[in-house]
Parts: sequence; C-alpha cells; structure tokens
Amino acid sequence: MAKFIFTLLIIICPIYAYPQFLLTGVSNVGEKSNISEVSQVFVCESLNQATLTYTFAGNPNDISCWQYSKENKNVTPYTNYTIDGNQIVFKELSDESAYGIKVGNNEIVYAWIIDYSRHSLALKNIDIEKSDDECSVTKLIIQAETPPLTYYSPSGYFREINRTYTLSYQTLVWSETDKKFITEEITNQKDIRIPETLLSNTPLKNTVFKLQGDQFLLAFGQTQTIECPYTAIAVSGVAVASQIFTPSDNQLGGNSSDKEKEFIAIPKDGEDSPVIIEGSAPLNLDLKAIGTTPTAFSYSWEIATDPDYLDLEAQFTDIYPAESDAIFRYPFEKAGTFYLRLITSNHDNSCESITNSFKVTVFESRLEVPNAFSPGSDGINDVFKVAYQSIIKFKAWVFNRWGNQLYHWSDPNEGWDGTFNGKIVPPGVYFYVIEAEGSDGRKYKLKGDINLFHESKK
Repeated sequence: MAKFIFTLLIIICPIYAYPQFLLTGVSNVGEKSNISEVSQVFVCESLNQATLTYTFAGNPNDISCWQYSKENKNVTPYTNYTIDGNQIVFKELSDESAYGIKVGNNEIVYAWIIDYSRHSLALKNIDIEKSDDECSVTKLIIQAETPPLTYYSPSGYFREINRTYTLSYQTLVWSETDKKFITEEITNQKDIRIPETLLSNTPLKNTVFKLQGDQFLLAFGQTQTIECPYTAIAVSGVAVASQIFTPSDNQLGGNSSDKEKEFIAIPKDGEDSPVIIEGSAPLNLDLKAIGTTPTAFSYSWEIATDPDYLDLEAQFTDIYPAESDAIFRYPFEKAGTFYLRLITSNHDNSCESITNSFKVTVFESRLEVPNAFSPGSDGINDVFKVAYQSIIKFKAWVFNRWGNQLYHWSDPNEGWDGTFNGKIVPPGVYFYVIEAEGSDGRKYKLKGDINLFHESKK
C-alpha cells in the first residue's frame, strides 16, 4: 500500500527521488536504482512529449552529455540538448537508454528511461489448480505476457524491475466482538507470482479471485483485471463453552453471584494453547459449535484424559444443516483433568479444522458440617447447611434426642431451617446423619450433633 501511494504521488506531482533529474510531460513512475552508476530509473507511459531535465550547479562550459543504450552497449557523446539557466533539457528520448551528464571533473551521472508502451503487461487468464494440500494452500495459475523491464549501466551491470500485482478476494474471519464468522475483504500485494502463485490462507467462503496489475498500469490509469470464481472447500470452527453454575452460598470455592461463564477456543495454529476451565462437580458445560457455512457440515466433540487425545472418554459427532449452530450440555462429574476440543469437517471430510483444547479441571470432593446455627429472620446462619465441593450424591437427616426424624433433604445446596410442622423447634442439641459421594469416588458417612440457638430478643 505504501508503494501504491508513493506511485500516485509521482503522477500527480512529480518529485525528486534524486533531485538532479526530472521527467515531465508524460505520466511516469520513478524506480529506485540498484546500480551505483545509474542515479534514477524512469518508467513512462510513452515517450511522446516526454522531457528529461537535469538541474546542475557550476559553469555551463564545463558540461558534457552522454548516452548509453541497451542496443548499442557503448557510451557515446550526446548533443541533442539545450541549456536553460541551470537546467539541461534532453530531447528526443529513446526507450531503454541512459542519459548522462558530467560537470567538470565529476563522475557521469545517468538516468535510465523505459518506454512502458513497448513492454506492456498483458493479463490473459487466471485459474485454480488442485494442490496436494488444497485445504490450506490455494494454487493459482496465471497466464500473462510480462516483457522484462531492465536497466543497464555502462560497466555492464543490469537489473530487472519487478512488476507487482494486486490480488483481491473474500474470506471468513472470526470476530471476537460479534462472536461469529464475518466476511473480510483480502487485498494481497505480496508474493503474487506469474505463472504460479501459492496462497497460504485458503478462502473459507465462495468468492472470486480478482487479479489487477501491474503497478505501472495502475499509475497510468490503465489497469488490467482478470477474474476466477472459487468454490470453498476449507472449513473452520470455533468452540464456545458456557460454564453453568447453580447459585449457592455454601459451595466451597464457589461464587453465589456466578450463573454462567463463557470460554472460547479458536482453531489451533501450531501448538495447542488450552483454555482453562475449572470448578466443582458436576461441572456443566453448554457446548456450542460455530462453523464457516456453507462448507462446515459436521461437528465432532472429543473428550479425553490426556492432551494428545489417545484415551477418549467420549466422542459426539453430529451433522447440522447450513446456518445452524450446534449446542448440547455435557456434565463433568468425575474429579480430575480432562481435555475437550472441537473438530469441524466439510461434506466429504476432506478438510477439517481443530480448535485449541479446553483444559477442564474438576475439583476433588470436600464436605464440612457446622456445629451450630440460629434460625430466625436476621439472615445470618439461619439454616443448617453443609459446606461442600464436588459432591454428586447427597442425603441428610435430622433427628431429635428421641430419634424422631424432623427433616430430610437430598440437595447439598439446601438445608434445615430449624422448623418442624411449620414451627421453630426448641433450642438444644439435635442429631444429623449424612451420606454423600464425591466426584472422586470418596464416600461420606457422617454422624454428629448440631446446636440450635434461638436469636436473643432485645
């Protein structure tokens, strides 16, 4: 893009890359010379009405002019010029020729002239060739006539000027803001080669490859364009995991204000970069697959106990119509570390996309029982509840001193509010029995007493 802007500036307002030489009267592009004897290279639309001037400092009587051409390959005196003040004006310029000036004892300074109309680009056709890895690489075959643009020095050195082209097309990219794949216009001005160009980013949607060129035709307002339709086969998929919480004030390590947390795993690029998820069992995840439609056809979730997915705990594969997202809930009920990833495939499974992993850690179980509570209405320690972590099975009973059951519950989030038959029982010592099982397989059988206090009235 910087080069393109620079080119337009040359056309609109000619500037000095080397301040001595200036080509006027015709659209032209100044190219940097890579040969020390040639101070400037001009590529002009044509030589009609072109004028080359050189601004000098010194005595006009100490000036001599010279010409060197690709055809003659020798330096000869040049006399077809005029002097206007401190400028030398070269007339009747020729294609692929250098015009030089020598002031006093200084070295001869040359400017090389190329008539682009004699070496013009002709774009003919662009096509797509099947490659060994067409899921990630697109091979473009370009037919064109590209006569070389060369410049020489009197010492025999020469260089070729590279033509540059602009390739444009559309693809899909993941938007963190929108949480979906959106269309992006791609303009590529690098690594475009004729006759064969390899694109390392294969488009993820049906598009049209449009090739324009070259930079000189663009500068002269004569850009040529060739096009080729492309049907996408590559896919990409993003995995969204929403961790669902049961609001609770007695879950160890939990947050009663949490209801849902969202985690996103994007397609893997090289090494796996796991997204960390952790919590108490049952750790419930709502899993959502978002693919690049219409090429994304099937989604496969893999759950493993090792990061290489050699030991799969579970695998779920489903096929979804275009434009739909896939959502299902999976509960992690065992303590330990698990790895979860999404594999998105196209219709014939020839291309697939694998996301980074979710590294899911389920905490080991814990169960703690208080020894006192004070039912009432002050909102502090009103209910006899256990504090727990990763408890997947739970039963609890409360008895009075005569062994009569006062309350029974099976959800560790709940508890006894100190009432029986709708009334708060008298203060004193009561007895509990708790049976539970943790996500790590640990079984709990707890018996003990709980002190019930009434709130003191002021």
